[in-house]
Amino acid sequence: SGVPPEFPTNSRRIPSSFQVDLSAHYEINVSGLRPRIFLQVYNLLDSRNANAVFSDTGEPDLTFVQPFASADPGYFVRPEFYSEPRRMHLGVEIKF
Repeated sequence: SGVPPEFPTNSRRIPSSFQVDLSAHYEINVSGLRPRIFLQVYNLLDSRNANAVFSDTGEPDLTFVQPFASADPGYFVRPEFYSEPRRMHLGVEIKF
């Protein structure tokens, strides 16, 4: 009674996440060379998955902690709390 818990409420909970990746290629034969066109898409659906959260709410974009008056106004904007957005790689690979 009156003793704070080891971890604040919700500090170890992160919302569930979901991500779909895609990898496709097309290979052709041209005079002994075999060019391969490929496409790799990471986070195809551009899901906004949380990697970190504020310890008081367990949410990546909501906290009740008020920084002191002269603090940076960007304190509540934390892009590093989210996973990478959609990323695509398109290229050609040549096999001999």
